[in-house]
Amino acid sequence: MAQKDEFQELFEKLKSIEKHPEDNQQKQDTPDPMHQEEDFSVENVFKDADIGPDPYRVEQPEKGETPPSFVDNAPLFQDEQQPQEEEEELRLHTPQEKKKKLPPHKKLFQDREATRQISLEEIDKVQARSDAMKKRKHIKSSKKKLRNGIIYTVFVVGFSIVLSIVMIYAIYDIFGFNKAEGQVVVSVERDTSISKLSKLLKENGIINQPGIFQLYAGLKDVEPYNAGEYTLNKNMSYDQIIYSMQSQSKEYNTVMVTITEGQSLVEISQILEENGVCSANEFIEALQTRSFGFDFEDQIPTDTGIYFPYEGYLFPDTYEFFIDENVDSVIKKFFVNFDAKITDEMKARMEELGMTLHETLTLASIIQKEAGSNEEMKRVSSVFHNRLNNPSTFPLLESDVTIFYVNDFIKPYSDSQELYDSYNTYRCQGLPIGPITNPGLEAINAALYPEDTPYYFFVTDSEGKYYYAQTLAEHQANCAEAEKVGGVHGTQTTE
Repeated sequence: MAQKDEFQELFEKLKSIEKHPEDNQQKQDTPDPMHQEEDFSVENVFKDADIGPDPYRVEQPEKGETPPSFVDNAPLFQDEQQPQEEEEELRLHTPQEKKKKLPPHKKLFQDREATRQISLEEIDKVQARSDAMKKRKHIKSSKKKLRNGIIYTVFVVGFSIVLSIVMIYAIYDIFGFNKAEGQVVVSVERDTSISKLSKLLKENGIINQPGIFQLYAGLKDVEPYNAGEYTLNKNMSYDQIIYSMQSQSKEYNTVMVTITEGQSLVEISQILEENGVCSANEFIEALQTRSFGFDFEDQIPTDTGIYFPYEGYLFPDTYEFFIDENVDSVIKKFFVNFDAKITDEMKARMEELGMTLHETLTLASIIQKEAGSNEEMKRVSSVFHNRLNNPSTFPLLESDVTIFYVNDFIKPYSDSQELYDSYNTYRCQGLPIGPITNPGLEAINAALYPEDTPYYFFVTDSEGKYYYAQTLAEHQANCAEAEKVGGVHGTQTTE
């Protein structure tokens, strides 16, 4: 900047010289006492400034000469050196060379000015980018706020709608609006909690919202109900249900009944009647004419002429029944227990074997009656599986216990020979049309996981010893051996 200021000062002096050459000449002729020693000539000033000779130095006129004038198109400033050649001078006047040959002070000024311009442009670009980024952030923030606002609004509205629907259903259920007509007998066991009672009422179609009923009964501070049977209308309100159960509440006598593996439906009905639970005929009739809303019922064939459709589904166990209990309630206790015993693993194994639940229970019922112990069940199962897997060689299972079932439990109720033959494995190919008894877990597992053997025949003697054979000749020899002890049954021993 110092160099630039000095040049500006000198340039002003030169302009004044051009305008008043006489005054300037006088000033030069009259020495200044304070500056006698200093030389303010243009050459000396440029020399001190260390910027080279002034390319625009003005030639001072001699006394009596006319100073150069711009009007005469004479150059004001001339270089100390004369141009060497005309071509060189022309070349120097080209724009490119002029740019190259700028004096150092002008070049310095030009470079600084260019740098300043570049800096300003960069600042403008940075500022523009910053403004654009702020604008994008503002737009993004606005969009995010808008999106969050929409989500919040949708959530609030949706939650309000769902809550309103739940409240409407709850109100309808509490006051018994739009409920079906009809009466239901509900059996309540001893020490039944409000939670379990709510589920029981839901299962019987009396209420639709067990959680709401449980909360409502809790607010009412309802005392535990006595065990027994209660007759309720499906269109009752919660208050009516509570009042009706409290007014009917009395302690009922109960009885424990044990059903063992291998007992038939007819035998179970007789046991229930003997214990005062229900009538045997009512029990059998209900199982022949009604359905009870369990998923497994869909797997029972309806077009095969099965005489007892639910044979095999009355799971052997110990049950607590009320004296003179409603027959439907008795049956549901059996089915609830059965449904809980058939696991997903069992169902997966049935699918792996290509067997249905009904076929599995049918085979398990035969194994249950043929095997004298749990140890023999899987080996007996292997004999029947081997025959089922080789139908061309062994189309018949030839199990004696199927004939016993027909004689003991089918013929007393039917005179249909076709029905007899559909259960008799000496007449029907493969499995009979349905189970011949109610098997336990061991027999069901044996049907699903048979032992790996080569046997196709077996026979047992009266002492419970089993004889297995791969060929008919071996089997006949085993039968002769078993007869020495007395009382034989097995495969291919009756007909």
